[in-house]
Parts: sequence; structure tokens; C-alpha cells
Amino acid sequence: MKTKPKRKPSSCHIATLFAAATEWLRYVQRCRMVCWERTPFSYAARSRPDVIGVTRASKVIEVEVKVTVADFRANALKRGIVDRQRGYALDYPERFYFIVTPDMVDKIAGEVPEYAGLLTVEKASQWSGVPEVTVVKRAVIDHRAKVLTRYQMGRMLMHQTGTLVRLASLLSRVGPEDVTHDWMI
Repeated sequence: MKTKPKRKPSSCHIATLFAAATEWLRYVQRCRMVCWERTPFSYAARSRPDVIGVTRASKVIEVEVKVTVADFRANALKRGIVDRQRGYALDYPERFYFIVTPDMVDKIAGEVPEYAGLLTVEKASQWSGVPEVTVVKRAVIDHRAKVLTRYQMGRMLMHQTGTLVRLASLLSRVGPEDVTHDWMI
């Protein structure tokens, strides 16, 4: 019996989801600061969120980018996620979301933790070209979330330079054939 070879998600899928999450945090959630793969110090050892936004109240909204069902399921085994589910975590984001491609929504909808929200992308925005984000499931507000200090926010910003260089490199590898996906139209 032949099995289908595993398809590695294209860098365009990943970059598109990162861009959509960033735009959603900045313009819909009105976060005053959005960072990639940076955390406030206290839970940096336990988890490394893909995209985080800092609200005007200095609380964190965390978004994890998932491009495959296997990637989504593996996330449940991460130490920070397990600690959060058991109530052992040192710090909690105020809200936690997964952002996935539209074809994944039905496959994982029943597996999303009760505290987490689920986002997906729809057709591209006419202004930015970035897919618009749709909230499939709202995240539960966690009242244990702490307010970030200015020092923590400053350190997060200071470390963004390397991440921006990596993101620019990722976007530069996307060829014209990768720009349009059927789920983006």
C-alpha cells in the first residue's frame, strides 16, 4: 500500500499566516506593540510564541501559527502549554489563539483547548494584500495575566532586529508561483 509523501508547508503559507496574525493584532485588536517569537522574560524558557501583541493595558495576546494538523497536535505536548493547562504556568497571556489555514479548521475544531481561540484567513485584503482574519472561536480571557513592565517591553523590542531579518529572508524566498494559493482567493 502506497502512502502519500508528506508535504512540507511552503514558506508562503507560513509567512502569510504570520503577516495575517500581525495585521490582526495591530489593526483589529489595536495592540500597541506586536513582536514575533519574543516573550516577556518570565515565561521565555517555557514557550516561544510565534506572534504576540501587547495591548494598551500592557497584557499579552499570543498567537500560534499552525500550518499542518500534525503541527497543531504536537503543540499540545509543549511544556508551556502543558503547564498552562495544569495551572502551573508562571505567566499567562490574557488571550491565546491558534491561526490556521481554512482547510484545517474542520479537522482541528474539536481539538482546540477550551481556553484557546481559533483564527483562520479568508480572501486577501484589497488594501494590504494580506488575507483577512476570521475568528472561528473566541479565546477565553485569562484574568491571571500579568501586566508587562516597560523593561520587559523594551527587551522584546530590542530583540526584534534578528527576527525581522529572518522574516525578510523568508519572504524573499517566496517565488511568484507561491504568491497565490486557492485558500487566499
